[in-house]
Amino acid sequence: MKSILVMIVILVFHASASSVHAQWTTANGLSGGNIRSITSSGGMMYAAAYGGGVFMSSNAGSSWLKIQADSVLNMNVTAVKTFGVYLFAGTDFGAYRTSNQGAVWEKCNNGMGSPGINSFVVSGTLLYAVSNNGLFSSSDYGSSWNRLSGTFPAQDCKSLYVNGTTLYVGLYRQGMYKSVNGGSSWTAINSGLPPVAEQNPGTIIEDATGLYVSNYGAQGGIYKSSDAGSSWSYISTGLINSFVSSMYKNGAVFVVGTVDGIFRTTDNGVSFTAIATSPSTDEDIQCLYSDANGLYAGLQGSGVYRSSDNGVRWTSSNTGLSALTINNVELKNSQLYLSSIYGGHVYSSSDNGVSWQQAGTGLSQVRYGAVGASSNALLTGTYFSSGGLFYSSDNGFSWSPRSAQLLNSWIMSIKYSGSAWFAGTWGDGLYRSVDGGITWSKTDMGDAFLLNIGANANTVLAGTWGGKSIYRSGNGGVSWSVSNVGVGDGKSVQDFHYFGGSFYTAVFGMGILRSTDDGQSWVQTISGLSTSEVFSVTSSGKVLFAGTNGSGVCRSLDSGASWRVFTTNIHGLRINDMIAQNNTLIAATNGGAVFTHSVIQHEVGVLKQQAFCAGTVIKLPVNTWAQYSSGNVFRAELSDASGSFSSPVVI
Repeated sequence: MKSILVMIVILVFHASASSVHAQWTTANGLSGGNIRSITSSGGMMYAAAYGGGVFMSSNAGSSWLKIQADSVLNMNVTAVKTFGVYLFAGTDFGAYRTSNQGAVWEKCNNGMGSPGINSFVVSGTLLYAVSNNGLFSSSDYGSSWNRLSGTFPAQDCKSLYVNGTTLYVGLYRQGMYKSVNGGSSWTAINSGLPPVAEQNPGTIIEDATGLYVSNYGAQGGIYKSSDAGSSWSYISTGLINSFVSSMYKNGAVFVVGTVDGIFRTTDNGVSFTAIATSPSTDEDIQCLYSDANGLYAGLQGSGVYRSSDNGVRWTSSNTGLSALTINNVELKNSQLYLSSIYGGHVYSSSDNGVSWQQAGTGLSQVRYGAVGASSNALLTGTYFSSGGLFYSSDNGFSWSPRSAQLLNSWIMSIKYSGSAWFAGTWGDGLYRSVDGGITWSKTDMGDAFLLNIGANANTVLAGTWGGKSIYRSGNGGVSWSVSNVGVGDGKSVQDFHYFGGSFYTAVFGMGILRSTDDGQSWVQTISGLSTSEVFSVTSSGKVLFAGTNGSGVCRSLDSGASWRVFTTNIHGLRINDMIAQNNTLIAATNGGAVFTHSVIQHEVGVLKQQAFCAGTVIKLPVNTWAQYSSGNVFRAELSDASGSFSSPVVI
């Protein structure tokens, strides 16, 4: 009689009847996004959400639907434009096009490589691509591209205006150029503009009163030329900020977008006045677009706003536009909290991440890089803006400034461990507080760029961008030492998680690493990972999960020894953080807000090192708990003799 030697471990996951890939659900209450470009055609409107892909609206922006792009389209979309039967999307890695509203995308970079696209311009039968690798034109709807170089620098093109065969192009720190022969030759036109090294042109427009260009920087503002670019004059009276990123002009009405909100004038730009109903006063108004339905503003984080009266009054137009960038998710008792980098505040959820609400009053900024929790308090910190730390002792209902010491620091991570708070900054090292965040002392790791902080009962770990990668403290953060054995210097350490007596860390470019000695040394555990670009790691029950940069979520049933793809239907999104609560996995993304996924937990019997006759029926006890849905299907898997599930047999 033939016998077999097996080790059986069964783990069952909550799955829909059709496909496990349909299980991620977009969370409610998190609207907005980093909108770089807006366009419309044939009754449809499209918005480019950086990090979140392309959204479309069939009702003038009243509601939005994400174009469920296939795996071809990169999510870092910077520009959208319709031309012929195609919708074009510009990304950090070149141009894409679709002829069926995004069901299928194709790269269309023939002749220009894969440059970062800043904008598209249509003129007659030509499509222009403005990129960080130069200026290109296409006469065949993007099938091929021709570089327009002539006599101007071929790099870092930021803006373009076309009027027949006359072209004006603005280059980053290289000046303005003009061509009167379709781009065959060029002439520099910088008289009256800031020094070339201070130029960062945002938008170029022209009407009967002249030619206008916006400049984004310390010597920014708006400049006007009445002689086709031969000379320029400064016309920014009333603008309180020189960082001008967008412009719109309709007759004498002139609307401009800055980092301090929207300004407007009705005298062709003689003087500007701040708009009281401006969408935001702490983020860039990145684009202004008009069509028959109104004037639209794309913000750096607050999504889309619409005006029906030439920019006097503005209302949010973000229903369905779920494209926020979320840095981290934190659990305090049974409540979840998250921070939104742009266009948001701190949000809370009491239903396992399914729906979210803004958390209280007293937060004056709109850029929050991190939120941390102790058993009786919350702490959040501002990101890429002044503001520092804010403290809440009432579950986020109200907030107050906590410390002037970190007022100008960019807060990247916050952690409470033992009896101390830790705040990791961008380029100013790690700070520690033992009095509830009132006063802070700088730790001894210098001006490191902190990305993440992890802890267990005995150890605190700090992960950096570059530098020494990982620091470790065994005395509550009083002193620190480099702890990067197996990792090395110069890495980007994205996340820490303590699970089953071991620390796990997500290191960009290295995948997942495990430490069994409290963070003193590290070993890669990457077998089966879909990519080495991992940004987050967490656990639910006895299962580890790894969130990747564009390749979905992977899971491990054997403490990281082997990995398999868990889900891919959030393909293309970077998963910045994950946390599990009550059989629900919550994923915070870069440009896609938050997704949730049910995870059923099980306790199963195990048969080890036993011989069985082929065909023998083997029974194992299985205890499972979770909320089931109609149509659930379940799958049992057979490991190999070592217990690995790297190549399981489905039984």
